[in-house]
Amino acid sequence: MCIIAYKTKAGKLDAQAFYWLEECFKCNRDGAGFMYVDDEGQVVISKGYMTFEDLMEGFCKHEAYTREELVFHFRIRTHGTRSQGNTHPFPISDNEETLGACEQVTDIGVMHNGVLGVPHEKTAVLSDTAVFVKEYLNPLGNAVLYPPALNWLTLLGGNKFAIMTAIGVALYGSFVSDEGWMFSNSSYRLIVSSRSGRGVANLFYAASPDWSKKDFPNSLIIPGGAPKTRARSRSSTDKGSGPLPHLLSATVAHRCESCQSTVRVSGYTTLGAWLCDACLMGYVKVKLRKEVELGD
Repeated sequence: MCIIAYKTKAGKLDAQAFYWLEECFKCNRDGAGFMYVDDEGQVVISKGYMTFEDLMEGFCKHEAYTREELVFHFRIRTHGTRSQGNTHPFPISDNEETLGACEQVTDIGVMHNGVLGVPHEKTAVLSDTAVFVKEYLNPLGNAVLYPPALNWLTLLGGNKFAIMTAIGVALYGSFVSDEGWMFSNSSYRLIVSSRSGRGVANLFYAASPDWSKKDFPNSLIIPGGAPKTRARSRSSTDKGSGPLPHLLSATVAHRCESCQSTVRVSGYTTLGAWLCDACLMGYVKVKLRKEVELGD
């Protein structure tokens, strides 16, 4: 289910941190990437690392260890192909080549942990996150940073996002706080390793996390139209604000109140309705546009 690892300004890049990062990769082996803000205030995206050794080599080439804030992502494939282009982060774009570019600078970088209910046929090659960025976030441009729009990300229950701009990093969903780092789940912390006939079975830290609260300003928006992205050569717990719908029942069969489907139908108290994944995504898309236009 992937993991996001965010080094805050209070976090250290010491032996413990690199141990955590290595464990993240061991548990999420379908590729990794990272992002940071450069001296010009642009978000640098570097991804497509299919081994931990390559990730560390890229990390050193970028001299990313000099940055106060860093965000890493480690992928487990659920939709789309296992490829460098489907690793995170993603810029806000509708161009598939841009979405998959391994080295680029942009205004906004996005990482996701979870499973999004985008139509499955659209994720034959692209991951569900890439499709979500292309079809849902890109039409909003820089307005994706407007709080009402971001609040609707919390409708996607269980999903977690890290969004980086020159202003800083916004986290949406539940994150584990540990010594200045924020993790989107606890698979970063190995405590027992036992061998069996099938290899190594890992048991992970499952103690109650130390939730941390971070507030982001309502003015978190970059004026001036769509975010700009340009390619680079490779050689060169916070709970998000807004309504989080509570699942009424995950086991009782219901029909979608919009299309009458019985496939992956969930009840949302915030919406007061039972909706399938496809109709929920359509509803979110409409609400994102409407609330950004109204400025509510």
